[in-house]
Amino acid sequence: MFVVSALLWADGAEAQWRPERPYRGLFAGGIGETSQLLTASGSLGTGWSDNLLVDPGTGESLLPGETGQQFKGAVQTVSGLVSYTLNLETVGFGATVGTTGQYYSTDANQFVRRDYAHAGASVALGGGFSAHGALSYQPYSLQSTYPVLFEPELGDTSFVNVDFPSSDEHFLSYSAGVAYTRRISRRMSVQAGYDYHVRPEVQGEADRYARQTIRGRVTRELGRGLGAHAGYIYSRALYDDEGDDFGHHTLDVGVDFSRALSLSLSRRTMLSFSTGTSMYQTAEPQFHFKLIGAARLSHEMGRTWSATVSYDRGFGFSDTWAEPVFSDSATAGVGGFIAPRTQLQFSGRALFGGGVTGSYGDIQTMNGSGELSFALSRHVNTALTYTYYRQQLADDVALVEGFPPDYDGQSIRLSVNVWAPLFQRARRP
Repeated sequence: MFVVSALLWADGAEAQWRPERPYRGLFAGGIGETSQLLTASGSLGTGWSDNLLVDPGTGESLLPGETGQQFKGAVQTVSGLVSYTLNLETVGFGATVGTTGQYYSTDANQFVRRDYAHAGASVALGGGFSAHGALSYQPYSLQSTYPVLFEPELGDTSFVNVDFPSSDEHFLSYSAGVAYTRRISRRMSVQAGYDYHVRPEVQGEADRYARQTIRGRVTRELGRGLGAHAGYIYSRALYDDEGDDFGHHTLDVGVDFSRALSLSLSRRTMLSFSTGTSMYQTAEPQFHFKLIGAARLSHEMGRTWSATVSYDRGFGFSDTWAEPVFSDSATAGVGGFIAPRTQLQFSGRALFGGGVTGSYGDIQTMNGSGELSFALSRHVNTALTYTYYRQQLADDVALVEGFPPDYDGQSIRLSVNVWAPLFQRARRP
């Protein structure tokens, strides 16, 4: 199986596309730029939930589609994590270790524990070469079917999520790669790279998954925020040891656009976009053509508020799916401070798609969340959090045990959160 794509695209804006805009919150604030930072945080909460997937005592699912009964009731939560980041001129490193616990007292009377760990590093080798690698350990879940608004950075703690429905089965994954960047003239540069990613077999749950990607590109600057590029990307994913693989060829030719909009919006609004077409062949053999693309719009409001919306249409590879997924997805987020100590945040995301050997519409997911938090001090705050998850999957979509095709769950939680910097070293000018 292979895919050939022709792209006209623009680089997406980063999560912090204006890094000079400081964080103005009291809780977990006042850090500034550091070369080293070690922090610890914890949370205690109570609320109501129906997102328990597997009874850890019997191994039986408590969700509809498996037993016909969905757990609903009171839940007490606890979580703790430690995070470390290192930011030097040629070396970057980040690591997070955490655990979460949920005690379901109504009927189930069960305690569910889930562990998380992630470490990543990047090193500049000189001469334009660099190397990077990462290692992750986390519970098996369908979180990959929910698009993200921003890509995580080294030391990011957002992947530790006490509210997201997860199995009690955990898995390990690791990746490594090298990259080369060289400016050959004032306006022209070349980039190349290779990446390798592996998720070993999850005993009794999922076959081994591995992916390799090789890429190359030439870029020329045309003006402020505008450039053109031509390149090629090849990805090959192996989904089991028997040779069930998927090859993805991309002709990476197009225009780069990523800049703040002018006029009255000035530097408060950032726009990026991409468009293209894709063709792939399945085992029948049969050729398929797809339109692909992406767009992102970010806007700052006042001193603390910001909003971002994004759309993406294309192929995705995941540790938790037995084949690539082609989908349309959308995300949106807005947040800011309504008072010096009080922060309000909302987010929503949805995906509609299917595996390349299945039908479009086999996979449908939706998630919404909101949080109101109040900082008691720099080290303590309280938060009221609501989350909603919805998924509809075709009956022939392969899932880990305990994940039914249809699921509609929600939770509400009141928590007390603590945070403290254990060690920090300011970055030298």
